[in-house]
Amino acid sequence: LRQQSDYRTEPVAPLLEVLAADSDPSACSLNDFEPVVESALPVLQDVRKVMLELGVVRPLLCGSGTAMAGLLSGE
Repeated sequence: LRQQSDYRTEPVAPLLEVLAADSDPSACSLNDFEPVVESALPVLQDVRKVMLELGVVRPLLCGSGTAMAGLLSGE
């Protein structure tokens, strides 16, 4: 039986390693629904564009498209 803290850190460990190495975070942030949802809802492409213009390193479609989030640089 795993401890509760294992569930919170294990899924993000690869992303944390990439970010610590100052590598491209898109390698660890893939949502298979992105192309499908964005083609059905073109406004999400506009949201992605605005996020990039505001300095988001990697805009992410969350889940099945109910929200978007983004990774920001620590600089």
